[in-house]
Amino acid sequence: QAPAVPVSRWDDVQAAMRSFVRDPAAPSVSVAVAMDGRIVFAAAAGLADRTRRVAATPATAYSVASVSKPITATAVMRLVERGVIGLDEPANRYLGAARLRGWEGDADAVTVRHLLSHTAGLPEHLDFHYADERQRPPPMATTLARYGVVAFEPGSLHQYANLGYGALAAIVARQSRRPFGEAVQREVFAPLGMGRASVRGARAPQAAALRYDARGRAIADYRLFEVDGASAVHASASDLARFGLMHLGVLPPGAPRLLSDATISLMQQRATPAGGAAYGLGWELGDERGVPVVQHSGGMPGVRARLTLVPTRRAVIVVLVNGEAWPEALYERLLSIVGLPDPAPPSRASGSAATAAKPEVSQAFAGEWRGS
Repeated sequence: QAPAVPVSRWDDVQAAMRSFVRDPAAPSVSVAVAMDGRIVFAAAAGLADRTRRVAATPATAYSVASVSKPITATAVMRLVERGVIGLDEPANRYLGAARLRGWEGDADAVTVRHLLSHTAGLPEHLDFHYADERQRPPPMATTLARYGVVAFEPGSLHQYANLGYGALAAIVARQSRRPFGEAVQREVFAPLGMGRASVRGARAPQAAALRYDARGRAIADYRLFEVDGASAVHASASDLARFGLMHLGVLPPGAPRLLSDATISLMQQRATPAGGAAYGLGWELGDERGVPVVQHSGGMPGVRARLTLVPTRRAVIVVLVNGEAWPEALYERLLSIVGLPDPAPPSRASGSAATAAKPEVSQAFAGEWRGS
């Protein structure tokens, strides 16, 4: 059992949160920390809606951008455990008319596992649309037909690709015979009691934190084309803490596990080739201060989010921001609270070396560029 955290340390966290939201690029921040199977801290500071002066609370839903990916992966693995989807079966088998096609790579060699680990050979692709555009963005089948081109040999490299998670959402919808948002609600949100979580496409749920740009201006509702599996989840910090506890296998007695221990372990094992980024099945793998972590970050216009699991400390950290700033000092403070060793102070020599190594920008490219 983790030692109790003195109240004074949580007071310091709340003071840091209040200080952070003085930045115009940080309208509000919401934090949740879970340890040993329960949420031990949940707080928010700042405004979810600056115009209406609506304060953010621990129950406020935020856009979580790519933190949607481990949620999508969990829905996929629920269907894998039930035998509805084969992890190493060709993805095209489950996509119907919305098939991937090959260029340099063989599209029929792309498996569900490849899509989950960003090793399918798909390139990166971004295409944002405002919710009130007259012309609706194309459906997922059209997007995949246009851009779902396997540009690299499947399994040969890790290339972060939102398209892959768009394809996974299409697979979940088709194999569960219900819209993707409904499938995730049924498979993940409802069983875990994630009461503020939803997949809402371009329209943010009512009372969700509005998104703001770096100058503090509200951003109209938008979506990343039709890849809801990559980026369309809204959730509160406490919702994500519950989700993280499930993936640590330390939920309170009686709470649903959703996935077997073997599946949870598999998702947190490296599935990418050596030499590149370490990614599992829906999770970024790395370390903080030398301690292994399983996490996912998220960033889109007006969104900064991170969900971090520290398995050796049985801890979950969630930080959500409805703006462009990231509270690094606050995040570091939370790492210390859950028991990670204090970071070594940077040496003067290393700082000098970093300054000396900073590349210079050619005058041919320096300056402000405008165009279309």
